[in-house]
Amino acid sequence: MSAATKTWIALGGIVLLGAFLRVYGLGAESPWWDEIVALDALDAPGLAAFLGEVRASDPPMTPVYFVVAWCWSRLGGDSVVWMRLLSVLLGLACIPVAYGVGRRLVGRTGALAGSLALAASLVHVYYSQEIRVYALATLLALCSMYCFVRWVERDQAGWGWLACQVVLNGLLAFTHLFGVLLFAAQGIFLAMFRRGDRKGLAVWAGAHAVILAGLGAWLSTIDTATIHEAADWMVRPGWRDVVMVAAVFAGGRPSNENPAPHLPGGVSLDLVLMALVGGLIAWYVVPRLFGKGEEDGGGLSSSRGIWLLLIWFVIPVAGLLAASYVWRPCFVYRYILYSSIPLYVLLGGALGEARGPRLIGLALACVWGYQLLAVGCGPFRPDWRSAGAYLESRMGPRDTVVALQSINYSALRFNSRVPESRMRSVGVWSEVVPAVSEALGNGGGAWVVVWLWTDPGNIERALRDKGLEYSSVDFGGWPGLRAYRVTKGIPGTGRL
Repeated sequence: MSAATKTWIALGGIVLLGAFLRVYGLGAESPWWDEIVALDALDAPGLAAFLGEVRASDPPMTPVYFVVAWCWSRLGGDSVVWMRLLSVLLGLACIPVAYGVGRRLVGRTGALAGSLALAASLVHVYYSQEIRVYALATLLALCSMYCFVRWVERDQAGWGWLACQVVLNGLLAFTHLFGVLLFAAQGIFLAMFRRGDRKGLAVWAGAHAVILAGLGAWLSTIDTATIHEAADWMVRPGWRDVVMVAAVFAGGRPSNENPAPHLPGGVSLDLVLMALVGGLIAWYVVPRLFGKGEEDGGGLSSSRGIWLLLIWFVIPVAGLLAASYVWRPCFVYRYILYSSIPLYVLLGGALGEARGPRLIGLALACVWGYQLLAVGCGPFRPDWRSAGAYLESRMGPRDTVVALQSINYSALRFNSRVPESRMRSVGVWSEVVPAVSEALGNGGGAWVVVWLWTDPGNIERALRDKGLEYSSVDFGGWPGLRAYRVTKGIPGTGRL
């Protein structure tokens, strides 16, 4: 069997592993607000109406993913599982493209190892299920970088690759606004290593100026006040947020939520995994950047390839961090999910070394495998379906359910059959008790649902101070949910 055949068999096995991780439990995932924006609008009479409804709910949206999603719904319907399968396929397509990028930068074995890391990354498993832009944005970024590498490799003979890369970057920019940070990474690399190619630089810069002008025209039609309103939950990042990006991108957790409650024994090794990944990458990168230099010529040398991967990772993270301080808070790792890919490629390069640290590689495999047990420990997203079914079975005909924050109101509405006339949304926890008191005063029962990103302690104290009795039931997800049944009690005790 030839080496090429073995490679394709191995890559096929990696894709199958990725498919299993992404499809397992897919039907148990409840849509949440980000996904409901598209799902609610799929019954629009046409594409233009669909895009208009989505933009009304999500003003900063860019249209490419939503065009693809609308066409996909016309092929197989608008069920939640069918719409998730689009992202599954886009996420799986990232794996062979990541291999293609890695093959040119770290070799065949390293590229296979990097593709395996991508297939098993919990954050990519998560967003390969999401009815949202992120799997498509990652795929476009990967395809763009593959074309970019081919163009740089071929010097003056790669104009076709440059043309493809420009088209892909245009699609990326109109898939997610922060796709432009990939342009910045590519431009910085060209400024560092291709200064002598004035013609190539001019063509690349001119083409991307046209893309940015088009994006600016699109943004000019958005009321910027709606962007600030939609993102008012974001806060300026600190050092912990930067560390969390590294932990999430390392592959051992799908979000900022602590994985420990979702793993056997309540123990998470995601920070251990981050340290192992970082250590292996450092072991691989440092001697290649600061060891014996390579001649400065055209094309893409080994050290330049490593520089490209590092820039690809660092610049989007740094750009998003800077934007959070000079513009408005926006440091959300999923906006630049594509910048996690170079970490997997570099990790693959380290693992692919013939004289690599095998014991550390074995430890990495064991820790990563343990973290993947989280896939089988219930749904990733808040389990609104179970919460909705619970409320449906227990609410009386005059009962009211109060949802803390509109994001949770929307999810409960979509995932349950509780009539909207018996649902109420409040914006902050201090409004919960007045809403509950009003419901009780009208002669019905009162229920409260919150997701556990919010500390429920404030609500519980306020209920007790008002002399209201409550019981609660928790539901799964990252984060979980809590449903309260509230009744009248003795003032100041919280007891009947």
